[in-house]
Amino acid sequence: MNLLHMKYAVEIAEAKSINRASETLFVGQPTLSRAIKELEQNLGHAVTDDDINELYNVFESTLLENLVAYSTVKPYVTETVDALRSQGICIGSTSGYTRAMMDRITSHVAKRGYVPDCCVCADEVSRGRPYPYMMWKNMSELDIADPRHVVKVGDTVSDIREGFSADAWTVGVVMGSSELGLNEDEVRES
Repeated sequence: MNLLHMKYAVEIAEAKSINRASETLFVGQPTLSRAIKELEQNLGHAVTDDDINELYNVFESTLLENLVAYSTVKPYVTETVDALRSQGICIGSTSGYTRAMMDRITSHVAKRGYVPDCCVCADEVSRGRPYPYMMWKNMSELDIADPRHVVKVGDTVSDIREGFSADAWTVGVVMGSSELGLNEDEVRES
């Protein structure tokens, strides 16, 4: 069993459909089906709700233990944020992390100079990305009524879909993106 199997199983359970999970994950249905079949072979039985809950709990506790060690502020982010703030622009943040996860990261990245004016986590709204609810909550907290006055910057497909869903200007960052599947050193070398 690996983290990818766990992620797929949790997403299928949350979506209550392989079709919807496939769309959310940008993974073909045959790939999801194979992953679930492998997971069931490892478990020795069909995946149950209890299995999904256990997988999620293991995933979350493992992530919480390792989150700070692997959290960094991407190059030029603090300088960009400072430049934007000097022009009176507010900085909002949305995260697929839960508030408990984000609370572990917040002070760590603040020491490196990144402190958004508002941060909304996926467990603070009814639905996370790609739905626009985290952005809308940010806009409400920052007193911004028109999404055309917002620029969403993201490094995942889900980020970009969130920006489109909110009807905001949307910018994709590829270098350093988790979508590349490369760490920072590998990006510099390429």
